[in-house]
Amino acid sequence: MRPLFRTTRLAAIGTLCLIATVSFARPHNDPAHRSALPVTLTLTDGAQQTAILQGVGCKESMCSRVRAQEWTWDSFWFDDIASIRHISGGRSGPLQVVLGLKHGGERPATVIETNRILYVTDAHGRSRTVDLGSLTQVDFN
Repeated sequence: MRPLFRTTRLAAIGTLCLIATVSFARPHNDPAHRSALPVTLTLTDGAQQTAILQGVGCKESMCSRVRAQEWTWDSFWFDDIASIRHISGGRSGPLQVVLGLKHGGERPATVIETNRILYVTDAHGRSRTVDLGSLTQVDFN
C-alpha cells in the first residue's frame, strides 16, 4: 500500500511540474488581440527608433505578446494603446506611465517589474530587449 501511495504522489507532482513548465514556458498570446505591433521608441536623449514590439517580460524571458500587467493585476492590451508616455520610476521595480488610448482617452497605469522589458525586432530584423524605464515615450503606429 505504501509504495503505491508514493508512486501516485510522485506522478501527481511530476504532472503538476510538467503543466507548470508548459504553461510558463511560452509567452501569453490571445487570438482576439494583435501582436507584433509597429512602434516608435523615444529614448531619453530624444532619438527615435522604429521597431516591432514582439512582447513584454523580464530580463530572463518574455511573458506576453499581447498585454502588460499593472500593479493592480489588471492588464492593458497593446492593440488598444496609442502611446505610453510620462514614464517614471527607478532602474528596477514598477514604472508609472500614462497610457494614451486609441479611442482618445488616457489613463495612468503602474507597470509591474516583470513586464518592464520590451522585446522588439529592429529595422534590420535583429531581436533585442529595451527597458521601458530607459524610454520617454512609446508610440504605437
